[in-house]
Amino acid sequence: MKGLKFVQRICLLSVRFTKFLLTANIEQFFLYNGILYMILGVITWVTIGNVRAFLCNIPAQVSLEGIGCANCADNLLLCGKRECWRQAVNLTIQKDALTPDNFYFQARVESALDIDCNGIMVSSDSTLGLMSGMMDKRSATGGSAPTAACSSFNCKVFLNSVLRTENTDLPGLSTDTCTNTYGLKFASINEPSDCICAPEVTALNLGLSTQIAEFCGNMANGLLGMEMYAQNLRKSKDQCYANSVIGHFEASMASGDGQASNFFAQRNCTYLTQQVYTVFEWFTLKEHEETLYVNGLTPFRFNPASTCVLDFCDIFNTTLYSPSCNWPSEANLLSMTEADLNVVISNCPSKGFTAQGVCAAISYGPSFCAQYVPAVVTTTVAGAGGASSRRLQELPAPVHGAGIPGPCSDGDEDGGHCSPGSADVMRALHGGLTGGPDALHPLPYHPRAAPLPRSPWPRPFAADQAQGRRALAPAGQPEARQLQAAAPAPTPPNNDGLEDWTLSGYGRCQCLQQCVEGVQFRSVSCPSGMRCKEPKPATSQPCICGPCTDCHVDLVLRGMACTYWFQGVSCLLLCAAYYSVSSLTEDDMSDMRCVTKLLGCFCKAWPILVRIVVYVTLMFVAFFAMAVIPGTGFMNDCHSSDALVLLTICTGVCFILQLTLGIIMKRKKTMPPWLYNSVKSGWATLIMVPIRAIGP
Repeated sequence: MKGLKFVQRICLLSVRFTKFLLTANIEQFFLYNGILYMILGVITWVTIGNVRAFLCNIPAQVSLEGIGCANCADNLLLCGKRECWRQAVNLTIQKDALTPDNFYFQARVESALDIDCNGIMVSSDSTLGLMSGMMDKRSATGGSAPTAACSSFNCKVFLNSVLRTENTDLPGLSTDTCTNTYGLKFASINEPSDCICAPEVTALNLGLSTQIAEFCGNMANGLLGMEMYAQNLRKSKDQCYANSVIGHFEASMASGDGQASNFFAQRNCTYLTQQVYTVFEWFTLKEHEETLYVNGLTPFRFNPASTCVLDFCDIFNTTLYSPSCNWPSEANLLSMTEADLNVVISNCPSKGFTAQGVCAAISYGPSFCAQYVPAVVTTTVAGAGGASSRRLQELPAPVHGAGIPGPCSDGDEDGGHCSPGSADVMRALHGGLTGGPDALHPLPYHPRAAPLPRSPWPRPFAADQAQGRRALAPAGQPEARQLQAAAPAPTPPNNDGLEDWTLSGYGRCQCLQQCVEGVQFRSVSCPSGMRCKEPKPATSQPCICGPCTDCHVDLVLRGMACTYWFQGVSCLLLCAAYYSVSSLTEDDMSDMRCVTKLLGCFCKAWPILVRIVVYVTLMFVAFFAMAVIPGTGFMNDCHSSDALVLLTICTGVCFILQLTLGIIMKRKKTMPPWLYNSVKSGWATLIMVPIRAIGP
């Protein structure tokens, strides 16, 4: 039944169209054509945006079936970089920098014009390398480069690549599952659930996190929070230690007691947490650092907050019963000595730990627990007992570990400086705390200057405060605000007799990726030994990169839309003109006014121009037909655009219908006698035959 109704509708439309062809007059012909041309022009113009959006989503990389970065019309800085970096930029633009209303839009536009910023991107291979390059540049230039806008935008890009609190599409360890909420992976070789930024997350350690957080400001506080510590623990520690520490602080954050926040604010606490591999080593290293100061081996007091100690007392208690901690078989846990346990007991008096109770809870795994095995094994854990203190013999001098910041004293008499300490010190404690050679021989102590209390790079304004638009004050100094007298108006330069600058043409547009803002450069030079006119011409100008695809139809579509609008306006004017003269009689022709003569000239000449433009439209239709038909080898990416294919079909069908209607109107409807034009023989007449044949 549905098929029969469809056939009936087609037949009804055909009858109505045939009736129109037989009854329509010239005025109606131009009116209907004018309306149709205007509609086609609007459809074509709307298609421009749809086609461009589709082409912008086609990756340029050959591995993703693109034409290749070297074949792009523009210079795309990120085209050959890691996918994580490219997608982090895409995500940042979508979330925070797409329109002028977005927070980082202005910073993105300004950073695109920053020559130093673009240079750092060219020399970097990842978001982590970009941040290192920016910090090095800031240090080398004393804070003058790169601009704050460049720092602000790229800090946001970096955070989107490493923090799951920012998004769950890109960052995560290889064991994590990611999402595709923003649709970034539709043209990726990776699965939507893959975390394509896992290498960046894995390479980021605590030292780099601290430096980058200092460089980026308040927007990067997440680098010092729970997520970053959890990622570092999962990728560098065993399951027992990582799960116990992470579980404790996640529960603390969920309860809202603020204990986790206090922990992350204490650098000494986080230093100990990152350095060791078991909970009992945390207490052993703590005592070791404290003893260095007591024995005069360092001028810096190590004094972690008491809340941190209480946290790790709870965490140690968790490891005694956690399924993740297999005390009888894991080498790290079996390495615990009685001295290590005594340190834990002395630091956690409120927990009531005893050697016998702890050994019973961990199934007497470590070797020293053999002395506590009773005749009948019981599972009693807690009980009152004294705590013995550990004594370190002949402590070696500390050697600062590379890549990991030393602990800091928080508000003691040393002024908050960082205390030297490293993994080398840990390895010196009974063979590295987790097995290995015996204690190292003591080394002589050489006094050293106190390390810097903060990163040497000047700290820019946080993006949420200034968006990278204000000048930066040097680190440690407040901004100076001074009232100044109004500067005198500059004297216009006297360019009489001066040489002109030698200018080259602008080069290719240079952008982060396709379809975003960029900058073009040109050479501006003055002849050697000469003085040129002031001011010096600009060496750069903003631009926008186009899609890197084998489908260049933007200008053609614009030309086609303008052609349709020209035809539409012309047909509507002809409709009005023919209607105004349709009521004229022979008596009116006896004495014509100038306006009537001009109107007659228009009605006589303008239809010819409209018919000529019809053949121009035919060339547009043929061009797009070649582009969208697969296998022609002409603009191979165009046939993938549904919007372009639909436009080609629509314009092709309309062209055939209008051409048919024009031929019928030419034969059925004659022109008024006052518009008659005699046809003479000759080559010009032959040329005009196809033009005269397609319309009145």
